[in-house]
Amino acid sequence: MLNELSVNASRSQVHARLMSQLFDREVSLYLSVLQEGEADGAFRLSQPALTLARNLVALEDAYGFHLLAKTASIDAATALGALVGYARTATGAALLSPASPGDAS
Repeated sequence: MLNELSVNASRSQVHARLMSQLFDREVSLYLSVLQEGEADGAFRLSQPALTLARNLVALEDAYGFHLLAKTASIDAATALGALVGYARTATGAALLSPASPGDAS
């Protein structure tokens, strides 16, 4: 649905502003986690926190698009693994591997 909504942003200034606000809120969430993790010494960020936060949101959006499009080479486990792998590289943290979708853990 978000991908469908995003297309409408090119036709409506109000819609474009709302989509921009959504992106900024998502980035803000990641940004606070990254900054707090860095301040606590849990993360050694590979780039500025804002850059990493934007990249994480962009990766979520892109993988979400491919999952919705049922791209044959991307499934939920692959997308989640790639996101966690990027987060490990970006933060220097020993993050846990994600559970497979459907795991009861």
